[in-house]
Amino acid sequence: MIEGWLTSWQAMPIAGVFVVAVVLHLAIYLAWGSAVAVSYWFLREKAHAGRVLDERPLFPSQLKSELLRGSLNCGVIAVVTVLCLELSDKPMSSGPMLAVELLGLIALYEVTFYFLHRLLHTKPLHAIHGVHHKSVRTTPWSGLSVHPVEALFIEAPILLFVLLAPVSVAALVVFQVLLHYFSAVGHGNYDPFARLPGFGWLKSYTRMHQLHHAHGTVNYSTFSPLMDRAFRTHEP
Repeated sequence: MIEGWLTSWQAMPIAGVFVVAVVLHLAIYLAWGSAVAVSYWFLREKAHAGRVLDERPLFPSQLKSELLRGSLNCGVIAVVTVLCLELSDKPMSSGPMLAVELLGLIALYEVTFYFLHRLLHTKPLHAIHGVHHKSVRTTPWSGLSVHPVEALFIEAPILLFVLLAPVSVAALVVFQVLLHYFSAVGHGNYDPFARLPGFGWLKSYTRMHQLHHAHGTVNYSTFSPLMDRAFRTHEP
């Protein structure tokens, strides 16, 4: 059933592929943002677990601005998704191969976007990345509140992977779900493990990107602190 749907999507006229890609990105972006926001509200207000990382107020109309910009950027990143689908060689891979494709996507993305993110912090690109950093105190919807050019930067490592290696449409979709999820959690401004011992990387992950927005010169990675530790930009 899923393979049939993916095959049908890939076989659509390019305009249809684009519309479905926009709807898919928009649904994932809004769903993960809402799920993370509601989960953190419940932990804070009902379960009294965890803590807010940055207590400063949001800037005026921040949520409205982020949701509008993020929703519009779903259209921008959908353009890259269309290119990836045109280059993808099959709708779905077997379980083990799908896992290999996902691990490859995660590894290449982690390395490539680390350097792209540092590039965005250089003076020539400051005006572009500065749009994202208007959200000093972040929310689960801050991840796509970026300049349209930066939205293309976010998707560039995925297109690079498709150009370098065979990858299924299913792997691309699952990776996008993961990317939107980590973006929502990383920008969620909440540490659900604050009052619990252990949890190592999970506990530090919730703080990493908040510290990046607070200081601007640390924690450029997406999924883990490995690249930041390797290049001495990690702040736990």
